[in-house]
Amino acid sequence: MRDIYDSIEKESAASEETSSKIVRPGLFSVNPKYGDRPIYQHTVRGCLAAYRKQGLVDRVGRGVYRITDEGLNRLEWYNKHY
Repeated sequence: MRDIYDSIEKESAASEETSSKIVRPGLFSVNPKYGDRPIYQHTVRGCLAAYRKQGLVDRVGRGVYRITDEGLNRLEWYNKHY
C-alpha cells in the first residue's frame, strides 16, 4: 500500500505543476470519521478490500497485496477493451 500511496502523492504533486487535476485535492483532507489518515488512504483500503472479495488480489502481508491470476485476466481484458 505504501507504493500506492506514494504514487498518488507523486501524481498529485505533478498535477499541481501542470494544472491537470487527476487526483482531487479534497482526497488529501482528513475526515475524523476515517481516523487520522487522509481520505484517499481510506479509499485505497476500501478498493483493496473489494478486490479481495472478488478474488482479484490476495493479501500476502501487512500492507502487501499480490494480484491473482483472475485479477491478471481481468486486467488483460480491461486493457484490450479500453
